[in-house]
Amino acid sequence: MKQMTDLNNIQPNSEMSPGLYILATPIGNLLDLSIRAKFILESADAILCENTLHTSKLLKHYDIRTTTIAYHEHNASKVRPKIINRLVKGEVLALVSDAGTPLLADPGYKLVRDAIDNNIMISGVPGPNAGIFSLVISGLPTNRYLFLGFLSAKSQARKTELKEFSKVNASLIIYESPLRLHSLLQDAYECLGMRDCAVARELTKYHEEVKRGTLFELANQFSSLNPPKGEITLVIGPPNKYNKTEINEATDKELNSLLTQMSVKDAVNSISGKSGIQRRLIYERAIYLKNKH
Repeated sequence: MKQMTDLNNIQPNSEMSPGLYILATPIGNLLDLSIRAKFILESADAILCENTLHTSKLLKHYDIRTTTIAYHEHNASKVRPKIINRLVKGEVLALVSDAGTPLLADPGYKLVRDAIDNNIMISGVPGPNAGIFSLVISGLPTNRYLFLGFLSAKSQARKTELKEFSKVNASLIIYESPLRLHSLLQDAYECLGMRDCAVARELTKYHEEVKRGTLFELANQFSSLNPPKGEITLVIGPPNKYNKTEINEATDKELNSLLTQMSVKDAVNSISGKSGIQRRLIYERAIYLKNKH
């Protein structure tokens, strides 16, 4: 296999080109900061941070004493022109988020656009990202994926968004708060049906955990009364490849009708024998539909 490493760039270059450097920082474990990212943080004229107090913990750990500047969604319109002015004058500025790769569910997009419009050099250092890391350890298909970031906080709006992506043949990556995880899983099951998924939390930290199962199983496992702690990433697998084994609206309609006439067991037996869908999947859906009403 061809060696892709640029041997000229193994050692940090002491003469950095002026411009905006976008740096990925650890999502939990401070040891995940790359050597080159550390060098740029040390060498920059200033570091642009979402939260200066949060970033100061990382800087203190590596004894980096570069000046920090708060840059976040609440002050961006006011601060951005000053940042662009410094870049135009030839300074080296580093942009970091609270954790992971900037611009992904974090502020920074407009700054990059303004820098491009002003012919400012943009570079950076790739690295930690909770969404991609969750995907690769989820056990779900990685050949195609769609990053959705944070969905709407309200259930109805969230369902509309989920239905919009229901036919996308890719794994879906979603960020969510612990308090809304249960309702997200319920909405996802209602809108997407019986799909495999994984809930990853506290990645790279001491209490790192990944729970795998169907949307139905994990919705039952993560109770709204006892929400998990930490940062949450949900990965949902793509639609079932074989339509004959996928629970759809027609299946739901038939199940609802049968459940008004017979027991859950009899309704499941009636459908499973002729549909080719796994009995376990039909049973889980029947329980969900019955509890819903």
